[in-house]
Amino acid sequence: MVLIRRAKKSDKRQLLGLSREFHNSTRLNRRIVSAKLFQLLARDFKHYHKEKIAKYTNADEDNATFVAEENGKLIGFIYGRIEEAQKKKLKRIGYVADWFVLEGFRHKGIGRRLWAQLIIWFKLKKCDCIELKVYPDNEPSKKIYRKLGLIEKDIIMGKKL
Repeated sequence: MVLIRRAKKSDKRQLLGLSREFHNSTRLNRRIVSAKLFQLLARDFKHYHKEKIAKYTNADEDNATFVAEENGKLIGFIYGRIEEAQKKKLKRIGYVADWFVLEGFRHKGIGRRLWAQLIIWFKLKKCDCIELKVYPDNEPSKKIYRKLGLIEKDIIMGKKL
């Protein structure tokens, strides 16, 4: 049975593994991230994942990570934070920063359960709307987001100089 719960500091090692798998399955997947786009996403990955895990496990008033656990093993997670937008009617934004379920556990409702838990948290925190970013060629994720009622809002363009 899969348990959905809040991430704990003791989840750091497993979350680090999931974060790396998330990176490998998205940013390194050329069907989702083209070579040109990848150049714009370049990071120092030695420190990148450790910083991410620190955010995932340091929950506070404006950050939350929920994990999916089966038999003591983490198989997915969702991380969200609250951002305040100035000069907008919808000021309190629930921002979904990362959402991932291991390949062998997809299409079983686990991702939807993680999403639902984060949405409950956003509502408790009185968020006005939800936002997230998705890579332009990531059609599988865009399809899921549309099913969840999200619409395209902004398009950010870039070019390496």
